[in-house]
Amino acid sequence: MPQELLKAIGNNWTKGADLLKRFQAAPYGWSKDAIDASLVALLAVNAIKARLDGQPKSATDFSAQRTSLTRAEFQGEEVIITAEHRLGVAGLARKVLGLPAGAAIQQSELPAIVVQLLDALVRLADAAGGDAPRPIAPPAAHITALRELIGNERILRVYEQRERLAADFAAWSEWATAIQAREPRWTLLNELLARSAGLDPAVADGFRADAEAIRANRALLDDPDPVRSLLDRLATALRLRLRELHDALEADRAENTEALVAMPEWQRVSDDAKDTVLRDTGLLPLHLPEVGTDELLRDALTAMPLSAWADRRDAIPGRIAAAREKILKLLTPAAVRVTLPSTTLRTHEDIDRWVAAVGKLLKEKMGTGTDTPVIV
Repeated sequence: MPQELLKAIGNNWTKGADLLKRFQAAPYGWSKDAIDASLVALLAVNAIKARLDGQPKSATDFSAQRTSLTRAEFQGEEVIITAEHRLGVAGLARKVLGLPAGAAIQQSELPAIVVQLLDALVRLADAAGGDAPRPIAPPAAHITALRELIGNERILRVYEQRERLAADFAAWSEWATAIQAREPRWTLLNELLARSAGLDPAVADGFRADAEAIRANRALLDDPDPVRSLLDRLATALRLRLRELHDALEADRAENTEALVAMPEWQRVSDDAKDTVLRDTGLLPLHLPEVGTDELLRDALTAMPLSAWADRRDAIPGRIAAAREKILKLLTPAAVRVTLPSTTLRTHEDIDRWVAAVGKLLKEKMGTGTDTPVIV
């Protein structure tokens, strides 16, 4: 049966539907299943080649979907694959696909193995380049051309280009591995740049310009590694600035807290009450976060940006006033806070009128006795 099919197919593209119609009729009378199985068997031994909707197909493509055979086209193979061809392609496939060194590849397996091999090389070419700052992906037009071939001709051309393909695999693997190693640092660099507000603007602009130069020049894989150098310099600047802001905040907090502790009322409340007041008003010491690695530095700046450290320092006088009010309220719960009116004073008369208005306001809040202390 396969020999009859092979003769009918010949060297011209023949539709599966035509083969089915011919061999189901007299004098053959073959079943559709027998014809399908014979076509798949001929494909498996590379005696014929097939295409479906213009795309090359192998025996394995039809194993699960026999119905596609009637829509496919078939042509006899003119190229003979020898043992030398098979061994040469198998050696390349083991290298590219990571197959075991002793794994035997049968003649019938070659078409599918070659497809896997070429697909793997295309993926590797994509991984060896890409968007900036990656280098431009290496050209792979020769692989695309091989993928467009079918049957034994594709196997033969892969065999003929096996040394070039092996060299491509070695070079592209090295580049892809380097990209995998360096790209996380590039991502981290940009994360830290996004958190650099609070550095000297000229310094921050310099870091951003250096990063843009790496991107524009696609310099991710340059040696020495420009990303590592820039990341180190940026991280050092951020750590120094973070320490400066922390130390300035703590110095101001300590200085202002001394005035709070000096209040006579401070000595009259319990230690627990003092801790509660300091905690509620944000006046407890703020420890410098752990920034020993670049990742920890990024996390620390995410949790509390540089600008937030300056804001907390600016907020200290208000926090001290709030703490003072809480202490007085603990001792005199009836005490009320009075916010003095804001105005512009241009003359002595303005001062006198403002003082009189403030005095009247405070007396109204205090009432006739001293049961309602006033906090200003």
